[in-house]
Formats: sequence, C-alpha cells, structure tokens
Amino acid sequence: MSIGKIGQFDIDSGNWTLYCERVELYYKANDIKDELKLPTLITLAGDLSNLSKLVVVDARVKGLLDARRVSSNSS
Repeated sequence: MSIGKIGQFDIDSGNWTLYCERVELYYKANDIKDELKLPTLITLAGDLSNLSKLVVVDARVKGLLDARRVSSNSS
C-alpha cells in the first residue's frame, strides 16, 4: 500500500516543477528504488502524450531517462 496520492499531471494548467517536487516526496515516502522511479513517474503522470508535450525535459526526468539507458545497456 502506498503512502499518499498524486493525480495526473495537467499539461494545460499544471506546474511541472511543483509536480516533480511532489513526485520526489512520493518517492521518499514510499521508498521507491532508482530503477523504479521512471516507471512510477509515467504511471503517476498519466497520459504519455501529455508528457511528450513538455518542451523542455526537466533535469530530474532527464536523469531518470539517462539512468535507465545505462541500466539497459549494462544488462
């Protein structure tokens, strides 16, 4: 059972920085391991087409994507 709840990100009226801060707190509260952070973010954020509309990839998301690539390449 997870602690807390985060709604889907609203690309039209949401604040991406604040949303990411809430997600980071969710990760901490639920002891989410690094390898599960990207799938958890995708699950929490909702519709992937909304995320793909973000013009600038947040550094935190970029870090998760880079870590995922390194992990995939080393297997």
